[in-house]
Amino acid sequence: VFPGTNSEYDSAKAFEKEGAKVNLVPFVTLNEEAIVKSVDTMVDNIEKANIIFFAGGFSAADEPDGSAKFIVNILLNEKVRAAIDSFIERGGLIIGICNGFQALVKSGLLPYGNFEDASSTSPTLFYNDANQHVAKMVETRIANTNSPWLAGVEVGDIHAIPVSHGEGKFVVTAEEFAELRDNGQIFTQYVDFEGKPSMDSKYNP
Repeated sequence: VFPGTNSEYDSAKAFEKEGAKVNLVPFVTLNEEAIVKSVDTMVDNIEKANIIFFAGGFSAADEPDGSAKFIVNILLNEKVRAAIDSFIERGGLIIGICNGFQALVKSGLLPYGNFEDASSTSPTLFYNDANQHVAKMVETRIANTNSPWLAGVEVGDIHAIPVSHGEGKFVVTAEEFAELRDNGQIFTQYVDFEGKPSMDSKYNP
């Protein structure tokens, strides 16, 4: 749980409802000593965990110039990075929403499954086409089930979900998009009320 993030309590309840044992781990930034201790505490919990969840919100108020930078800097800490590498090697699962998802993308953990140095062509999340915060209900269609997180759903299932973000546009090169598609790494599509994929901002924020 990083400064500025939220939704951790709702998310914890959802995990507990499914039988998970949850440990909320606050990252304290009061002073240098607190940060060092928080890194060590984070590493200790990663070593004991089967699932890592990064909550959403507005870490460090989404400043400077964009979201999730603070979280990414912590993930790239030498100790934290080594702990996450080991966690992945032993089959641990990672998930993030909002800022948490953005941090996973900007660190390379998504879509590559490991840390990658950012480049000018790296996948990223950018401002919505509307250039403003969007909060609404949308419908998504399951496109594949190639993930443990998708147990219990079927290709073609349509779900109404809430979205709330200002930087929700996933930007990737055409070549990388084709690779993600061919690898089965695109698991949902925004659809209209007839269940057809759509780029219309009315259905696709």
